[in-house]
Amino acid sequence: MKKLYLEWYNLFKKETRNLPDGLLLELGSGGGFLKEEMPAVICSDILPLPANDMTFSALEMPFQDNSVSGIFMIDTFHHIPDSDRFLFEAKRILKK
Repeated sequence: MKKLYLEWYNLFKKETRNLPDGLLLELGSGGGFLKEEMPAVICSDILPLPANDMTFSALEMPFQDNSVSGIFMIDTFHHIPDSDRFLFEAKRILKK
């Protein structure tokens, strides 16, 4: 499973080289494998897991407006109970 995730993470790394400076955030990080490929990424989950930097709900993200350059999620969206609220939060924190 880790190998599959690392393939995705390598693709993320390649495709996000030109993002504006700022925070990169992974939601639903689980084992925190993305950090192996992209050390600057903030790994997060709703559960307090050892590999993650932060614990919070995707429905109430603790970031200022327009402060995050990118959000990554793999196998996470279907776990979010209110997709509209999440999308509002994502729009709020992402740089315009």
